Amino acid sequence: MAPLGIARRAGVVEPEDHIAALMEMMAGLIEGDFSAPQPLSVQSDFFARHIGAWASHFFSDLEDLPQARLYAPVGRAGRLFMAVEAQAFEM
Repeated sequence: MAPLGIARRAGVVEPEDHIAALMEMMAGLIEGDFSAPQPLSVQSDFFARHIGAWASHFFSDLEDLPQARLYAPVGRAGRLFMAVEAQAFEM
């Protein structure tokens, strides 16, 4: 992530929520929050390496937890969003 200009902000000591941090980084690559907006090839590579390989499994597991009734809809939305994003990068 360092080659893309992504680093923890100085003075931040609490651990990040991994999936949320990765989604923020992805948005930053698209919107240019770390420098200029990154080309689609860089976005696609980041997605494949850091998000696409596992995020849909994470959201699916979250959706299927019987004791996580509050988070089941979040899991479903996340799983569906990952499917859309994966398809978009295949275009």
